[in-house]
Amino acid sequence: KRSSAFLHKGYLEKKAHNRTGSMAWQQRYFVVDGNEFVYYRDQQSFLNKPHAPCKRTVFSLKGYEVLVGQDAFFSIILRPVKGATSESRTWELRAPSETERVAWCRVFLDVTLGCAASDDLGRPTNTSLNGGGSDDEAEEQEGESAALEAS
Repeated sequence: KRSSAFLHKGYLEKKAHNRTGSMAWQQRYFVVDGNEFVYYRDQQSFLNKPHAPCKRTVFSLKGYEVLVGQDAFFSIILRPVKGATSESRTWELRAPSETERVAWCRVFLDVTLGCAASDDLGRPTNTSLNGGGSDDEAEEQEGESAALEAS
């Protein structure tokens, strides 16, 4: 049985390569439990067999950075930080709404930054969740992002 302080689940689209080499977006049901990131074909698959995700693979989010696309598709990118993880996969994801993107980003940041709880997180340090902001905020975020990358 999966349970964790960081547990979050719901639908996201993931960018996938098909057999012909082209890319397509696939809707999947994702679950974050602790630092584990898994996905299922749909919610019913998760409910029926929570220990049998797609491809029977569990990914660790440790050593990843969270980036938010400045687009109308509610994009989230999870990218491995060089030297911080042996994982090499970059996850390109899309949430169904801005509200969902914010919720997912807070969970991803909790895990990747090691925060105790999303309520304690406040404003993310390496991205903007509001899709905009003042020039001062953008400069502050760039400085914080550079500090994170340097550490």
